[in-house]
Amino acid sequence: MIKIKWIITDSINDVDLNEFDTEWDGIYGYFEICINNHVLGFCPDRELLAGEEGNEDILYWLTKLSDGIIQLNVCQEYEIRLLSMNMAKIILKKNDKLLISFVNANRDEVIWAEEVTIKEWDNEIIMNIEKFIKEVQKKNSNLLKANLIQKLVKIKESLA
Repeated sequence: MIKIKWIITDSINDVDLNEFDTEWDGIYGYFEICINNHVLGFCPDRELLAGEEGNEDILYWLTKLSDGIIQLNVCQEYEIRLLSMNMAKIILKKNDKLLISFVNANRDEVIWAEEVTIKEWDNEIIMNIEKFIKEVQKKNSNLLKANLIQKLVKIKESLA
């Protein structure tokens, strides 16, 4: 089982496209990915408090996860460095199923590993990319033209 949850906490409603392209490096908030019984990150199941902010780059996560789908069609393994967890990474290995390993990057030690079906993995990521694009469109449709978001849009189109 795989489940992705996220909430954008950055105020993107009034951000100018040019400002976003030159000064922003992502869209931040809360991000959580649950793989069977293992949870990475945190996303509250409640209404956010005024001024509450998450520190995960949701755009980075969705871009890297979708890059993983593309790369696993070409090769057997893909690695994602975790920005908020220094010295940790996720390694995706494709066999009959998808083996997802959470690894201590210093020692190359596997902390935990889980298997999910490739279809389940792909569907959850694609669904969340679509939700993210719709959320950005709702908050500030001009940002859909931003370079970082265009990359995600193009990836989504190639996966459809």
